[in-house]
Amino acid sequence: MAAEDGKGAVAAARVNEENRPEHETGAQAESDLPEDAKVATAVLNTGPVDDTQASPHHGPGIEACEGAQDSAGVKSAQKRSRGDGPAGLETETTDVEEEALSVAAPAEELADDGHRDKHRKLASEAPVAFTYAAVALDIEGTTTPISFVHDKLFPYVRRELASFLRTHWDEEPLQACVDALRKESASESNASLPPIPDAADSDACVDAVCSNVGVQMDQDRKTPPLKNLQSLILAHGFQSGAIISDVYPDVPDAMRVWHANDIRVYIYSSGAVDAQKNLFGHTAFGDLGSKYISGYFDPSIVGPKKEKTSYEALCTKIGLEDPARLLFITDIVAEADAAMKAGLQVLLAVRPGNAYVCVEDQARVRLIASLAHAFPDDARILRALRQPSDSDS
Repeated sequence: MAAEDGKGAVAAARVNEENRPEHETGAQAESDLPEDAKVATAVLNTGPVDDTQASPHHGPGIEACEGAQDSAGVKSAQKRSRGDGPAGLETETTDVEEEALSVAAPAEELADDGHRDKHRKLASEAPVAFTYAAVALDIEGTTTPISFVHDKLFPYVRRELASFLRTHWDEEPLQACVDALRKESASESNASLPPIPDAADSDACVDAVCSNVGVQMDQDRKTPPLKNLQSLILAHGFQSGAIISDVYPDVPDAMRVWHANDIRVYIYSSGAVDAQKNLFGHTAFGDLGSKYISGYFDPSIVGPKKEKTSYEALCTKIGLEDPARLLFITDIVAEADAAMKAGLQVLLAVRPGNAYVCVEDQARVRLIASLAHAFPDDARILRALRQPSDSDS
């Protein structure tokens, strides 16, 4: 196995352990863990990973790259020192991966601009044998910190809700959302939701909508009527400059790699498509949507994210007859299960603040702490190259 997969497993195991709830204690049974998780556990308990003993576990649907089974690690080290890897991969170095850089090239070489340029040139020319033709990304907890959604976006909606309703009350898109909320709350299955009157008194309706939306957000509901209203409010925030999206630094780097290698990138999130477009169109890294994203999907288009049929519909929508040619990356185990049942390749994102992944789930799906670990080749040397590529100019 390539040494970098061992590094990726260490990074994922460390972040996942930090996410472990305080009430859950006790060592995990090593026999229940996948091989790369065993290596990661050993590192966390005893020290740096032994690259020559890294295990060949690659998770469901992830194939080893050529030379990855070289137990001595010589070929992998040589590949990294030449800079071979997916075109355009540039991600930041983390403390658990510094050792990989020292194996790949001496520090004095990494500090030399000419050496960096040579690595970038070689990387852009190197062929990469991707095992998938497209990738679908979840947002919350995968590309974007959960804290951004819950600490910035949701509070913005609550804060601006009443003002937005009064300012845009007579506009058709808003009235469509209000009507959908009204019908939803009138159904017997939603008896706990505050009703929204069908009355000419706009002030009374605004107050009722605010109460209804507040209850739904308190319950963390993800119904289309609620998501569509949130999308309208957030769109105003993004377009006015009041909101700038927070995405992980490895996200634009990964998108650049996929784009450079003709791998189509899609977003599949519970948030409405318009909200998805605004999120990726207004990031601290610029407009990622128009540069790299081929399409957006939400449950109203392909179905709920925890159902197998939704991923089958997703493959049909993007024109993939073989579901194994689609890689889905999420932070939700139930979504990963549904996607795997549909035949997709799946990776589970482990980010700070995400839900802890238990031993049983670790044994079924491969964990990654960065989108840089979603690639089938050794290109981590390019982590030292956090410089804009030509495609960014």
